[in-house]
Amino acid sequence: ESNSSNPIADALALSDAGDHEQAIESLKALNQADPSNTDVYLAIARVYLNSSDLENCEAVLKALPANVQISPEAKKIDTELSLLKATSNSPETDELLSQLESDPDNHALRVQLANQYIVSKQYEQALEALMYILNKDINFQDGEAKASMLKIFELLGAQDPLTRQYRSKLATMLY
Repeated sequence: ESNSSNPIADALALSDAGDHEQAIESLKALNQADPSNTDVYLAIARVYLNSSDLENCEAVLKALPANVQISPEAKKIDTELSLLKATSNSPETDELLSQLESDPDNHALRVQLANQYIVSKQYEQALEALMYILNKDINFQDGEAKASMLKIFELLGAQDPLTRQYRSKLATMLY
């Protein structure tokens, strides 16, 4: 047992270190002690996401009260969950890069590549891939590239340097 004053952070640290089962056990114990603490539910969803247990992650998110479902942390987890689902059947990054070498203007492939980068938290590469699409076809698939960029901005937060840099590039391009 840890002596930390933040048992939720301790459980998330366990998950970050790869011990998802112990993290879930700790969080479930916290949940039994205080069933009204929605931060515990968000932490459980995060651990399920970290362990690629997308089904349980989604179930926990859906069970959250509506006011918590719209919280920044819940929306961030939900965005990451939808990206993981979108890339679950997608080719690996290397394969996508190889395909793009022979077909550089295949924007659908480039969106898949950007999603793979997002899932692996390579946000700058994802933003670059999306900017490439926007430079060629700003309205590709009803603005899919722009929507993906906005998802990244949401994941990173408004104050992140990448968000500021690419939001500015996007604004310049749009106006």
